[in-house]
Amino acid sequence: MDIQCERCGKGIPAEDVNLSVVLAKCRSCNAVFDFSSQVELSTVPEAKLKRDRVITTCKALLDAFPVEAIDQYVSQLVPNTETTLAGGGANTVKALSALVDKIGPSIVMVHSQSGNYGLDLVRQRADKLRGLIIVEGSCGPLSADDVSRHFKKVPILIVLGDNTTGSKTNNGDERRKQCTEAANQIRAAGGKAKFMLLPEAGIKGNSHMMMMDRNNLIIADQVIGWLTEVAGM
Repeated sequence: MDIQCERCGKGIPAEDVNLSVVLAKCRSCNAVFDFSSQVELSTVPEAKLKRDRVITTCKALLDAFPVEAIDQYVSQLVPNTETTLAGGGANTVKALSALVDKIGPSIVMVHSQSGNYGLDLVRQRADKLRGLIIVEGSCGPLSADDVSRHFKKVPILIVLGDNTTGSKTNNGDERRKQCTEAANQIRAAGGKAKFMLLPEAGIKGNSHMMMMDRNNLIIADQVIGWLTEVAGM
C-alpha cells in the first residue's frame, strides 16, 4: 500500500499507517490525515466505522488550526478602526475600486467581514472582475436586479470550512443557507457560481482562519482548480 502525505506529498512508512482507523501521520510535516481517498475502504475491515469513532472522540487531533500558534495569531490582531471613520466600510470598497481601475481585470479574494466589500465591489466594477472568491464571508442577500445587472457577469466561488452545521455564529446554518441560495440565484440567471463546503469535498477540521490551517495548501489547490476551470487562469 502506497500512501502519500496529503500536505507535503512525502511517502508514509508502513509503521505510521493505522489501517484500523484509516489515519496516517507524516514524519516530515507532522500532519495527521485521513487517507481513505487513497485506498479502497472495502479492503480495510470495519475501517469506516472505527474511523468515524476516532473522528468523533479525538476530533482535536484532526482539527486543522495550529493551536500551538494561537498566541502568535492573537498578537497580530488589531482594532477595527475602519468602523470609526466616516463612511465606514464604504471607504474600503472605494479603495478596492480605485485599485481595480489602476491594475485592470482582477480576481479578488475576500474573507469574513470583507465578504460584504467583495459584493459591493461586484456591484461597482463587475466589468473589471474576472472572479470573486468569498472565504467564509457574507454572500448576500442578492436581489434579482443585483444578479441580472452584476453578479451573473462575474464567476464566483464561495468557500466554507468545517464546524458550520448547527453553529449559531456568523458562519453557521444561516450563512450556509444564504450562500447556497446566492450561488443558485446566479446560476439560474446564467452566471457561474460554486458553493464549496469543504467537508463535503473531503476536507475536514478547518477553522474560520483556514488560510492559517495546517492543510491550507490543500484548500489552495481547490481554489486554483476552480480558477483554472472557470476563470480561465
